[in-house]
Amino acid sequence: MTIPGFFEGTGMPDPGWWEALWPDPAKVLTDVGIKPGMDVVDLCCGDGWFTLPLARLARGVVAIDIDAALLEAAKVRMAERGGASNCAFVEANAYDIGKVIRDPVDHVFLANAFHGVPDRPRLAAAVRDVQRAALPRQRTH
Repeated sequence: MTIPGFFEGTGMPDPGWWEALWPDPAKVLTDVGIKPGMDVVDLCCGDGWFTLPLARLARGVVAIDIDAALLEAAKVRMAERGGASNCAFVEANAYDIGKVIRDPVDHVFLANAFHGVPDRPRLAAAVRDVQRAALPRQRTH
């Protein structure tokens, strides 16, 4: 099945593959600079491998994925492992992050998806535009 807007080459591997690649997701999150009290987007969250550790670490998390079935799997993963009340799940295209995230966030986390993005500059700009620490845009004349 092909989902309109789905990035090519970004199918969801089985859970055993995630464990082999990322055996300690919480450490990955701290290693990339996510700290307690941050507001974070888990962009292209898939089945939620990083979503629960993010919710345990951050003040608030918005998990975004284009695939409703994967979002449901992320919700189930979260519920089975104790849940978190600081996480919202949103079905949306990653390019539309600015339509979903109304207030700036501290960090946008994206794992295992950027390689399949057809228009990387477009996604990078969309991510930049929702981050608190983003530099102001320079005007072009």
